[in-house]
Amino acid sequence: MSIKITKERFTEEEWQSLLYAPLMIFNIVAGADGRIDQKEAQEFKNLLVEGLLSDIELMKLVMNELLQDLEGLTSKVFSGEMDPNDCMESIRRAVDVELNEEEALAFKLALLTIGKKIAQASGGFLGMGSKICLSEKQAMARLAAALHVIEIPDS
Repeated sequence: MSIKITKERFTEEEWQSLLYAPLMIFNIVAGADGRIDQKEAQEFKNLLVEGLLSDIELMKLVMNELLQDLEGLTSKVFSGEMDPNDCMESIRRAVDVELNEEEALAFKLALLTIGKKIAQASGGFLGMGSKICLSEKQAMARLAAALHVIEIPDS
């Protein structure tokens, strides 16, 4: 039996890392090809709302609080003052320490699913070719490695 996931289960530093997680995933994946396009931005907005309905309790909590200060948190991520590698390590450590293995993996896979959906939002030409460019695939592989997840989810 698992303990209910609440914000209080995490230190303030851990919680801050978790709040930045969806934004950092967006920044890394959407920016992997050197530009963030409208389709990627719109998909991310949709994913933020979907996150409120997630089956993963931690994702719901994170998205709910993230949406309350989206502008402030976004500006910090995109200002360049946060190191993506350090941030991803903090996220991984927070969930690995504070959650059981199943809960931690579910949250990590949810983050990777966000990345994959953002990568699929643009690309391809007239419905042909891969919608995910090489730089986005490489970014996804780096994220999976940083989160200590072996495979990127299919959905």
